[in-house]
Amino acid sequence: MTSTLIGFVVVYLVISIGIGVYAATRVHDASDYITAGRSLPMFVVIAMVFATWFGAETVLGIPATFLDENLGGTISDPFGATLCLVLFGLVFARPLYRMGLTTLGDFYRRRFNRSVEAAMSLAIALSYLGWVSAQVTALGLVFNVLPTFVFTHLPMLAQVVFFGALLSVIMSTASGTLLAPSVTISENLMKPFLNTEKLTDERFLWITRVVVALFCVGVTAYALWSLESATGIHQMVENAYKVTMATAFVPLFAGLFWSRANNSGAGASILLGLVVWLGMEFVAPEATLPAQFAGFLASAAGMIAGSLVPIFPTDRA
Repeated sequence: MTSTLIGFVVVYLVISIGIGVYAATRVHDASDYITAGRSLPMFVVIAMVFATWFGAETVLGIPATFLDENLGGTISDPFGATLCLVLFGLVFARPLYRMGLTTLGDFYRRRFNRSVEAAMSLAIALSYLGWVSAQVTALGLVFNVLPTFVFTHLPMLAQVVFFGALLSVIMSTASGTLLAPSVTISENLMKPFLNTEKLTDERFLWITRVVVALFCVGVTAYALWSLESATGIHQMVENAYKVTMATAFVPLFAGLFWSRANNSGAGASILLGLVVWLGMEFVAPEATLPAQFAGFLASAAGMIAGSLVPIFPTDRA
């Protein structure tokens, strides 16, 4: 990089970090840290959602996949990802928002039980590994591969715009996708085992921050492993969607819109979806029917059968 470009990148990073440090002074409890006290205006929320949803895989992964596999290789992202975002906003956002939830894990606990909450929270947290790892990998590409092309073919102003935009995309997505699973882990997996009488809100805030740091270490390790196994950025993000499609989607949909859904149905749905998905991944990974979609169908069948013929206790406590 030239000294001028390095200077612009450093200034951008300093300004971004400075805004973050200033914002941190206004964080007094876990609610401020996780949901900004539910005080953000709508236009900020919309910008934040889009900035988080479309990250490094959109800028770097999709073009590479398109060149290698043509348009069919990009069905999952951006087309599928965009459709999911729109459908979630139209169908799920309103009823979930009215419940005043902090995480999706909270919904599974309220609608079903703590066992479902723990299983779904773990699945959701694991799904973020690939998503965040794609951002880490992309950051490495920015400083190791892309500069050769950018320096050779683009003027200085375009270089500044390019790196500024790319760093914005990576940082906005990485920050959101680091926070979401970390909050899920601390809120839905750790908090039930902590002494709530001695657990002040300030202490829980620091626990969440520590989990963010530890999850960041895990993401980096996963990113390095993915590079060793030659997993591309686009594939990392695709893999992240699989576990939630096979296990978490049906209990969410049924829990919101089917009154007869119960603990038995949720348990059977999760178990069948997981077993069929993993089984297909090992036995027939290149089958016409994708493994995660087979898991989704099995999950739906498990929900229907388990809810109509209860096996487990239906107590929602």
